[in-house]
Amino acid sequence: MNTKFISPLLLAIFLALLGGCAQSIAVSKPYLLGKDNWKIIEDCGSEGCYPLADYLIGNSTRIRIDSTNHFDDQIFTITLSFSSKEDNTIYFNPSLTEIKLSNGKIIPAKPFPCKNSIRNLQFLRKRQPITKPIRIGNIFCFYLFFDVNPPSINDEFELMINGVTIDGLPANIPTIYFKKWFR
Repeated sequence: MNTKFISPLLLAIFLALLGGCAQSIAVSKPYLLGKDNWKIIEDCGSEGCYPLADYLIGNSTRIRIDSTNHFDDQIFTITLSFSSKEDNTIYFNPSLTEIKLSNGKIIPAKPFPCKNSIRNLQFLRKRQPITKPIRIGNIFCFYLFFDVNPPSINDEFELMINGVTIDGLPANIPTIYFKKWFR
């Protein structure tokens, strides 16, 4: 019996079985259209490097973006986590943020601080949202609830992060587009 042939064959079978165990999940991934001073990168998040997190980078600011329209609970949220590379004064009025669905309908965000926010539809509908600018040094993570059925993972949609100022000037964050992607 040729043992030189059996070892590579067993290795190939093992790798094929192992590859079948790794599952990819469809998510809505953010991307930009032609903005030189802003970009979206993938990087490790606070929970590690799998899966990689999506970050919007520009104007000395880094914003992690997490969309949840791929969950089965029919609650649509986007989490924005801000950090700054410099000692800038950043304010954000998250109540000015909105999404545009593929049918053209614009939905305003109902924003909350991430702390003490839970994924419960009744809780999110009854809770008082943030309605004024917040200095990023005090709250850096925002939980944006959109009171609409989440877009299908196959539908593209847009996020407009409005109401951000850096050192008193508008941040001019570009529209962020989302499309289906496999992680």
